[in-house]
Amino acid sequence: MLSRYNRVIEINGGNADISLPIVKFPPFKLRAQLIEKDPVVWLHLIETYVTYFEYLMQGANVELLDESTLDHLRLFLRTYLHEIADEEGKLLSLGINHDVSEQLYLLKGWIFSLIKKCGLLHLQIFGDSLWNLIKVYVRRNPDSIRGLIDGSLKPRINTQRVQLDKSYQVQQHLKQLIESGKFKRIDLRCVEDLLSAKSMQPNKFAENFFTANWIEILEALWAKGQGRGHKEARELIIISLFSVSADRLLKITKELGISNFETLALYPLLGTMLINEGVHKRLPDLKSKLLFLNLGGLSMDEGDHMSYPTSSGTEVNEEQLSALMELFPQFSKYQLSQTLLAYDNNIELVTNKIFEDPTIIEAFPREPAEEEVEPVSDGDNASFTEELSILDRGDSSKNRELDKKIISEGVPDELRNKTLTRALKLLYEADEDERDDTYDEADVNRSDPSKRIGLQEDEESYDTKDDSNEVRQDHNYHIVEAYLWNLLKEDPKLFERSKRGTKVRKTMKEMTSWSDEKIEGWCRMLERSPTRARLLEKKFMFKGNSKTGKTSYVHNRDSQNDGNVVKEQAKQKKSENFKKHEPQSTEQKKRQHAKNEKRKGARANHNRKKGHDKKLARAGNNAI
Repeated sequence: MLSRYNRVIEINGGNADISLPIVKFPPFKLRAQLIEKDPVVWLHLIETYVTYFEYLMQGANVELLDESTLDHLRLFLRTYLHEIADEEGKLLSLGINHDVSEQLYLLKGWIFSLIKKCGLLHLQIFGDSLWNLIKVYVRRNPDSIRGLIDGSLKPRINTQRVQLDKSYQVQQHLKQLIESGKFKRIDLRCVEDLLSAKSMQPNKFAENFFTANWIEILEALWAKGQGRGHKEARELIIISLFSVSADRLLKITKELGISNFETLALYPLLGTMLINEGVHKRLPDLKSKLLFLNLGGLSMDEGDHMSYPTSSGTEVNEEQLSALMELFPQFSKYQLSQTLLAYDNNIELVTNKIFEDPTIIEAFPREPAEEEVEPVSDGDNASFTEELSILDRGDSSKNRELDKKIISEGVPDELRNKTLTRALKLLYEADEDERDDTYDEADVNRSDPSKRIGLQEDEESYDTKDDSNEVRQDHNYHIVEAYLWNLLKEDPKLFERSKRGTKVRKTMKEMTSWSDEKIEGWCRMLERSPTRARLLEKKFMFKGNSKTGKTSYVHNRDSQNDGNVVKEQAKQKKSENFKKHEPQSTEQKKRQHAKNEKRKGARANHNRKKGHDKKLARAGNNAI
């Protein structure tokens, strides 16, 4: 008999999602304070982290985490990798507890095990976090890190995400570090461990990491030796070359289109490494793979011009050369002879090389380079041409040798004297530079004093017109100086160089007929000569900036006795001064004192009656 009520029992074998949030890893300063002040608390915190990751590694617990817990876990891993990678080279504490060190080591191992179990995509480790992961674990676990990067190490959890090769991301991150100036020695060591550290299995990661794109990145950073990160680029390409085989290098050169020295010059950093003897010693089979390197070392001379090597130790076998010319008529005799010299007159080897790669012979020019012959001329033209060639020549090894020769042997006296003569002509040409009037003392008349006061007997020989011109020029200069002084007192900034071209400066030039240099030089002259500035201030302060009245003796040319009069007046004044300052005797002093006492009322301001009469006279005039 069935029951009234039908019961349906649903059996679900799934497990509930795990919600177990985790806090971020403490920063460096907080960890240092915990170790110094309360290491027990820090120890318990690390033990809690270790227990947490032990639980996640059991069974499928990590797959049962809910979205919130998974986000917290990803954030913790990023902060942990950043802090531990940044801790390299820093002193966390002078004395760290042994138990703390042991727990940190366990935590580091559990975290790496979790990353290998879940994979990089599931935990969203990329960019900076990926490089921090390499810095923390590549030294002790190079194989696992390489497997995580190239995707060969598959995750053990059930994930639908495809593991991709992240070598390109690592290359781009290294480029960003170098361009931003954050690439350090520890980063270079990590690259070396990543590419060339010993592994238990064949290292295919370095072969796959060395790509044409990686070469182009390093060439851009190198920038012909002028780039900001040229040193780092050189170190990185050396590590990359020593980590790959010659077959891989041959494949990359074919991808880049490198078949001879001309195409190799398009990649100067790679070319510098391939022709280096040290690289050939480390990679002895390199020349057998890259055949054009057998032609010898490449030397760069005078910028982009390439000089191809020749073997001068042996002579060319004419019979072998003629045989090659019959076999390869498309090449010149010079090219075939140089190829024979490069291969030590081994005609069989040369023939095989040309058949395998005809471009190797194109490395040599079709004709030998002709030496430039300088034209010979006589006289001054020859020496002048020689001087021009010395001045116009470029910076090359030949020119440097010529400089050393000139320095050692000396310059001929004749050439040195001619050069000096031309230099002096340029210095003293009238139209070379504008005359500097900065230190002109225009107000001070530096002519002979006898010319101003007319005491010379031959003064009558001067032309009257010239004298009038000099007087007119002095008067004009006085007006100009008064005008400039007034402007200087109003605004000294009008005389600055920055005022050139302004409306005020144009007005000043029109009023004075002076150039900008002369106006500015007049102002600088006053700044450097305070005495002259005081004289001008005294000169123009109370005269309204206009010169009036007679200020000095003017010589009368019509009078012939003016000179004698002036001489007599000078003698009288001299005798009066001499008598005035002559020492007086006792009787003379008494007599002078009696005169002063007798005429006391007429001296100074003691004559009151005379002053009263003046007041009355003044009042009467006003009344009228």
